[in-house]
Amino acid sequence: MEILGDHNDKPEIEYPCDWEYRLIGRHGDLIQEAVKTLIEKKHNLAFSHKSKSGKFISFILIIHVESEEERLRYFHLLNDTQVIMQIL
Repeated sequence: MEILGDHNDKPEIEYPCDWEYRLIGRHGDLIQEAVKTLIEKKHNLAFSHKSKSGKFISFILIIHVESEEERLRYFHLLNDTQVIMQIL
């Protein structure tokens, strides 16, 4: 029997591609500065959403990546900052 949504299967991603990261934190200006400092290649960063309470803010970051290694490298660079609380 095949189970739909089996999480053991890795999704097939064709590289190169534009990859989207959703960045969540508390201070939009600090998130923007972190991205500007960490991401050396051309990218697009756009405001996405502010929580109802105004406590959290999210941005969409789009970067053209050549490989899974590059995609994961950017994820880890962003994840290691103190200003980005979550990456989706």
